Amino acid sequence: MATTPESAQQTEDLYATPLSGLKGLSGSRLRQHERTAADHDLFLAAANGAGPLIARGTLLDISRGGFRAELDAPSPVGDVLQAVLVENEEVEIEPRFARCLRCAVAAEGRYEASFQFLSPVELPRIGR
Repeated sequence: MATTPESAQQTEDLYATPLSGLKGLSGSRLRQHERTAADHDLFLAAANGAGPLIARGTLLDISRGGFRAELDAPSPVGDVLQAVLVENEEVEIEPRFARCLRCAVAAEGRYEASFQFLSPVELPRIGR
């Protein structure tokens, strides 16, 4: 497919547009489930449950569709892991499978990651 001066200008204009200027594309508008702020301990393990913990951390927010957490180790993006949420040494929800969508350095030795549950979960006690 040949690039015309007109299509090249449209592409250039798109890249020059700040993300805040792209109406209707913000993450909050694309979310299917409302997020709830939370402050619970979180443990991530391999999907098969074998081996040591992959990371420990703190839940930042959660929805029926996924969660965001600050971790002590990076989570491999794209991997499916088991997530266990704990409060006061009680398991909040049964271990659930979740895929890591993104992981970035938050501070020295700390990582912020976003996860999507493979199927929506009920959250009866989270975010009280």
